[in-house]
Amino acid sequence: MIFPPVAEIDFFGVYNPGLPNRECLVLQTKVAVNLAQLGILNGWRMPNGQAMPLWDNFFWFGDLQVSAQTWLVVMTCGGKLEATTHPNTGQPLFRFFWGRKATIYENSNVLPVLIQLGAVKIGERHIPQTLPRPSAQGLLQ
Repeated sequence: MIFPPVAEIDFFGVYNPGLPNRECLVLQTKVAVNLAQLGILNGWRMPNGQAMPLWDNFFWFGDLQVSAQTWLVVMTCGGKLEATTHPNTGQPLFRFFWGRKATIYENSNVLPVLIQLGAVKIGERHIPQTLPRPSAQGLLQ
């Protein structure tokens, strides 16, 4: 499946791949945007230039409104969100921390994929054995 690119963000890629506490992704917003609609997943490089998503590898920026020309640095290590300015340009800079216990991008076939969410549906919790529709009965055995 092919999706259009995320137009609101420039994605500069992976920096310091495989280096603990230094590996990061660098992005910059082109326009003001709420980062809640964006996330990063990891994919495996396919021969056709696309990426196949890897299981259980997703980063969400959270509900944060940022201005145009804001730098977004996603460190793959642990830490707490930092808001500062770019040392050379003075532009806003947010440093996010994925919280991974090991580096992600030492293998050049693992690629970061910026995604933009377009729709969601939130599931409900049900008391065991009380599924809402008769057609769902028998699924939990």
